[in-house]
Amino acid sequence: APSLKHKGLEELRFAPGMFKPDAPDFFSYAFAWWLEEEAAPSAATLETELAGYFRGLCEAVGKDKYKFDPKHFQAHFRQEGDSIVGQIDSYDAFKTGKPITLNARAKAVSCGKNTALVVALSPAKADAAIWKDLSSLTARFHCP
Repeated sequence: APSLKHKGLEELRFAPGMFKPDAPDFFSYAFAWWLEEEAAPSAATLETELAGYFRGLCEAVGKDKYKFDPKHFQAHFRQEGDSIVGQIDSYDAFKTGKPITLNARAKAVSCGKNTALVVALSPAKADAAIWKDLSSLTARFHCP
């Protein structure tokens, strides 16, 4: 997503069914943004940045296969304890081109002067088995 102006890197981990529309863990994954010399983002900042992130992802991956309404890309987040939780309205740019709403849980981890933003995403409901796996994965994050 070229609109994001961070310095750092991104690392992703996909569920086995990430690219299988009929799988219970379809479009479920976690990522970490390593933000160099940045503080933890607020819920409002994440709304803007993740809407832009998914707009950029869809344009990069699916622009030749699908049509996307730019107004559809929205994110709504709230602070919940030490996490930020919410939903992102996007599209599946990889397989179907259809609209998708992703549930998201994010947590910022301070690593000295840097911040790691660890995010888990899935269209599955909060009680689905994939959330146990995503929560376990993100909980294992530690500063290098």
